[in-house]
Amino acid sequence: MTPKQARDRGRMVTTVFIVFGLIGWWFSPDWIQSLPLALMYAMLMLQTWCSLPLFFQLINENDIRQRLIDPMIGIAYGVLAFGIRDSFFFFFVWSVFFAMTVLKYSMLVGSFPNTTLLRRKLMANALGVSLGLLSLILVGYDSRFAWIGTGLFAGACVQYLVVRPLYVRDKV
Repeated sequence: MTPKQARDRGRMVTTVFIVFGLIGWWFSPDWIQSLPLALMYAMLMLQTWCSLPLFFQLINENDIRQRLIDPMIGIAYGVLAFGIRDSFFFFFVWSVFFAMTVLKYSMLVGSFPNTTLLRRKLMANALGVSLGLLSLILVGYDSRFAWIGTGLFAGACVQYLVVRPLYVRDKV
């Protein structure tokens, strides 16, 4: 896939997920209580906006394993968007979503053109699973703890987008 095709496809897919997130937040019964979840979802969309064009270029689109897992990850994005209304459900789906992405990128070991990028992506997504599980435990006590998960994810976004960018084509 050419860089332009990958960029256009990534933007289209991410835009659909952004619309899902807006709808999910719009129908949330309490906009204030769901704000940390909406912010986390928005930061995830920023990460996705940067990630998809790069990985669309690098992953063999004819790989049957990727063709099977990608729709499941897409469904998880949608379920996550509509889970913005409930912190416990949101962090459960968040954990499942990131576990699926770890599986997706683990299947690329040995065939991916850049092992450093793949290792960093796997580490970032494994941290996403850990963040989801920690937040799931905390919101079991009080939904206000969702702000801790949001803060931690904001820190991860700064790390992977600004401090040590993960989605940089010229490092591939």
